[in-house]
Amino acid sequence: MPLAGDEPFVHLRAMGLEGVGPTSVQVADLRERPASEGVRLVQGFDAAWVEQMGLAHDDSDQERAIITKLLAEVTEPQTLAVAFDGRTPAAFGRTVIRDRLAGIFHIVTDPSFRRRGHARRLVLALMAAAQAQGATRAFLQVEMRNETARALYASLGFQHVYTYDHWAVKAEE
Repeated sequence: MPLAGDEPFVHLRAMGLEGVGPTSVQVADLRERPASEGVRLVQGFDAAWVEQMGLAHDDSDQERAIITKLLAEVTEPQTLAVAFDGRTPAAFGRTVIRDRLAGIFHIVTDPSFRRRGHARRLVLALMAAAQAQGATRAFLQVEMRNETARALYASLGFQHVYTYDHWAVKAEE
């Protein structure tokens, strides 16, 4: 139970939002890492990346349009990454760097390519790219219910800092 009681939840629901669940914010120090094979990095915005990532994540056309608009307006250094399974895009992610801190976002593995190490290679490549651009620490957010991702991030040196409740627009029924 939050310190504010249930009142904020009433307002959030009235706004058409629903609780997704507790989310962990995690941080890690960046350090030398081996190069990741089979990961393509692109500096700046790429609409094709948003489209492919959104399809792998099963985002709606509306969600992909919103993500495209938001990422196209990012002014900080941004790196988009794709990990491949052979010649097929398998996992996606991005970093944004500000003041030597790298935010790692949109880590998505296509369901047909999960549990093959693609997300690990992808995150390692993003961490190395961020360090090469001057970042010394990285942060990310992961839903507490996603035990597989939390285990991956722990193995890469990420540590839990705090938890917050994530709210999103209700899915249309």
